[in-house]
Amino acid sequence: MDVNSSRCSTGGIIGCTLAIYVRVSTEEQDTFEAQEAAARDWAVRTDEHVWFDSEACREKQSAGGDVDDRKLGRLIERCEDGEFAGVIVRDETRFARDTIAGGVALRRLHESGARLIGTRSGFDSKQLTPDKELVFNMMMAIGQAERQRNRGSRMGGQTKEGAYGRVGEARAVRIRPRRPDAAARSQ
Repeated sequence: MDVNSSRCSTGGIIGCTLAIYVRVSTEEQDTFEAQEAAARDWAVRTDEHVWFDSEACREKQSAGGDVDDRKLGRLIERCEDGEFAGVIVRDETRFARDTIAGGVALRRLHESGARLIGTRSGFDSKQLTPDKELVFNMMMAIGQAERQRNRGSRMGGQTKEGAYGRVGEARAVRIRPRRPDAAARSQ
């Protein structure tokens, strides 16, 4: 199915428009602005129409949750309703970081005739083949591993801070028991 021709004939210019979705969950990642700029640059190069509204298309959180509970889920619903021709992300791990949730979300877009575009990787589900789906699933597995590793680091940091009494707003003072040999040396 040629996504653009079917949507353009039924939905006007909005039905031909791709929604830009940006998400960051750590400070080390591309900023919202950098992700949006990459999507707009891609659109200029490929002569595609894009739409972006920071309230509807921008999230700061982990992508581990259910897609439907996030702004991304509402954008996918709008694609299913024919309002948008697809979703543009910086790369597939900005779309989802879970193999199952990402696969289901991609399938929803594909079955509705909408596209998923990753501007960094060049992924485009317009002509989804088994090989493209394999690469997408591998990216979801990488994203899932990154999320689990990052979560482990965050949890490890909380555990370490808890051991030294640095939990929450108040700072507790941890009194270490004196080593027996230290008591003998002080006399």
